[in-house]
Parts: sequence; C-alpha cells; structure tokens
Amino acid sequence: MDFATSKPCVSVIIPVYNVEKYLRRCLDSVINQTYSTLEIILIDDGSLDSSGFICDEYAQRDKRFKVIHQSNGGVSFARNTGLEIANGEYISFVDSDDCIANNYFEILMKCVIENKAEVVGCDVFKFRDDSQLSDEIGINDTNMYILAMTLLKAMEKHSVWDYVCGKIYKKEILKGQKFDLNLRFGEDALFNLNLCCEKNNIINQVYYINRPLYFYFQRDNSAVHNSSYKDIQKRIYVYLEYFSKKEVLSAGKTMFAKVIIKDLLSFRYLAMYEGEKNSTKKFVKETFYIVFGYLKKEKVLSIKEKAVFKIFYYIPLLYRIFRILGDKTMLNWEKASRKRAKINKLKKDRA
Repeated sequence: MDFATSKPCVSVIIPVYNVEKYLRRCLDSVINQTYSTLEIILIDDGSLDSSGFICDEYAQRDKRFKVIHQSNGGVSFARNTGLEIANGEYISFVDSDDCIANNYFEILMKCVIENKAEVVGCDVFKFRDDSQLSDEIGINDTNMYILAMTLLKAMEKHSVWDYVCGKIYKKEILKGQKFDLNLRFGEDALFNLNLCCEKNNIINQVYYINRPLYFYFQRDNSAVHNSSYKDIQKRIYVYLEYFSKKEVLSAGKTMFAKVIIKDLLSFRYLAMYEGEKNSTKKFVKETFYIVFGYLKKEKVLSIKEKAVFKIFYYIPLLYRIFRILGDKTMLNWEKASRKRAKINKLKKDRA
C-alpha cells in the first residue's frame, strides 16, 4: 500500500443482536484487514445468546475493539450509539452476520485518500452459505473501475446505495445525522437520502468501486425477511413526511417519490399474502396517486419508468413475478406472510 504513511483511522460500527452463529466470521474478517488503522465498535444490543460474550472475548484479544452492552433498542438505536462514540476520521458500518474481503478497507481508503472523497462505496456479493465464499471474490483488478458522482446521483444509479454497509463516510459529513428509530427496516436508504436531499447538504465527492468487497449474508430470519406489510406502511409514512419537507431539493423529492412507489408495490404485495388486500386498497390508491401525480407534474419520469410503475400497479401478478425472479428468497417471505395471516385470523376468531 503506497498511499499516505500516516493512515487515517476508520471507526467500524457493528450492531450485534443474537448472531452467535455468524459473529466470529464477521469479526475475523475485520481484524484480518490489510488496512489495520481501525477502531472497531461493537454494540451488543441486548443479545439473549452468547453474542455479548463473544464481543468481550475479541475485545480482550485486540485493543482496537470497543464493546458497548445496552438494552435492546434495534439496529438504528445501536448504530446511533456507535456514531456518538466513534473517534475515527471516517465511519464504516458492517452488519454482524456479514463479512468483508481482507482488502476491503485498503481499497476503499485508497480511493478516499487519492480522490479526497466524502463517501466511497463498493459492489456487494450476496451469499447464503459459507461454501459460496472464496478468497478469489473481488481479487481480479482487470475490470475494476471507479465512478465519481454526487450521492444523489449514486442512489439513482446503483441499488447498493440503499444500504449504509459497503461504504466509508467522512465523519465530518455525518454531523447531526441519525438513523430513524421509527423504522424496523429501510433505515439505511433513509439515512443516505436524508444525507443528500436537503438543500444545505449536497455531497459531491462520492465514488463507487465496482468490485464486490462486501459480503452480504442472506438469511431467512433476518429483519427484512420477517417484515410485515405494516412495517412497510410505517416506512411509507416516514418517507412521505420527508418528501413533504420544504428543505428537500426537487431532485431529492423525485428520489423519495420513486422509493415510495416501489414501497407501495411491496406493501400491496405483502398485504395480499397477509389477507389484508381489501383493507389496504384505499391507502395504496390514494398514496400512489399523490406521489405518481407529483412525478408526472414535474416531468421527471422516463417513458420506461412510467410504463413499469403503471404496469406493476395495475397488474400485481407481474410485480410478484418480477420480485421472485430478482430474489428467490421472496418465496420464503410469502410463506412467512401466509403464516402470520393464519395466526392473526386465529386470534381474531378466538377474540
């Protein structure tokens, strides 16, 4: 590594909750980094298994670890705790069931320093089993490229910017930023949207590296795969509130509007499997026309986007096929939703 002899410190914030099966894999991938100037902050968010003990074990082995044990408040609360105590010049988030390539911080920090970047992100490799992981992932440099853009433009172009993991942020730009405690999932996208959509907060020095250096573990019992239509409805309400803010740039409103429409489609999809299709019909219709009407008025939708949104809105079955083709685990999501619907029906019948 030939950049900067005095390496800036990166604070790595890792929320931990009941992940004893995966935690060592995650922490080993962090301590074995080729870039070693790290402050590793573990927030044990009231774990009921041995996760907290594993955190303490690693802290005894390596002085770079800081461990905070707190009562359960959710991933957003845990990340906010980490932000409050972080001392590094840069901030990075890693989820405790994920892991990273051993040169993850080296490559991202090289890009940060050489380009004076405010945010750097990389591509993500999704896996469901350790056997899918290999030291060869992300090694090949031949097709590597780096794109420079604003954070808002990055979120428009690449879905990886819907997440805070797989990124390094300059700590300075995160002043006053918090994760929304009202959201069970989707807090990542809101964090990034809020960071770049207000008029006084334009992040220009953003770089995207097309190498899969962050390894995202897909498991059926994650928060996302156990989300109900009510969780998505809550997120839509929060997003509508941000969408209505005067301080938000017009381009930011467009981003919020597109996210809300996508969430509406997901919301209806889940509500359908939880037996709530009819009771949620009015909410979906009213919200769709508010947001879609704004997008049409501002003339910010491409012909393709208009067609896709309308087709998926009027033909839910096509949307379902689209989701499943993109992510086979949606079948497990459907299964969990049907199960919740049966349980809720039994409760109502007994009441």
